[in-house]
Amino acid sequence: MSVQDAAQIQLTRLDEHYRPLLNLACLFLQDIGLQISANDLTSFAFVFDMNQLFERFLIAFIQRHRKEVLPDSLQGCELLPQGRQAAKYLVKHQGKPVFHLRPDLVFRQDEQFPLLIDFKYKRTDPESRKLGIAESDCYQMYAYLKRFDSPRVLLIYPQMAGYTNVLRERFNLAEQNHSIDAATVNLLQDLNSPDAKKALQSELKNILETLI
Repeated sequence: MSVQDAAQIQLTRLDEHYRPLLNLACLFLQDIGLQISANDLTSFAFVFDMNQLFERFLIAFIQRHRKEVLPDSLQGCELLPQGRQAAKYLVKHQGKPVFHLRPDLVFRQDEQFPLLIDFKYKRTDPESRKLGIAESDCYQMYAYLKRFDSPRVLLIYPQMAGYTNVLRERFNLAEQNHSIDAATVNLLQDLNSPDAKKALQSELKNILETLI
């Protein structure tokens, strides 16, 4: 469908309440967005939880393209979003487990957890000593690492506009062979393009191969 097709749609009083949606569809077809200004276009506002959108998109992308994204050592793993079927709790209180731990994406193989990933829709700062990574995020990943007995955990952030350098950093822990890694991925591209899709596959695979 083209924007010209949409413009020919005639609404009646029975379906007039669909006009804001029709206007929004026309904007999408024209690849333009809403601006905060006075005009004669009637529309509406809506809000996305970008952290959930970022997390769910990348989890679905990894699942859909696992053959292209996962290194050989991870190809046999189960991918468990939100740690489903791999419940762990941080502590016990009065004999009952409390504080459910739910990594965004758990890699499980033969009851082992070679990798845990959390996706954070937050701005990083390559010039900061801590790279802009929140202490609470590192503490969270450390809890995952200890309770799941996983050798490595990974924080993935979006690549921010204006930054040319990608983030690929490792924080080594006192425990031997354990670390918390952080990386950014570039979603600032049209993923309807086959070349952009392959570029994202390649970037994710490079991150995971370097990690493993």
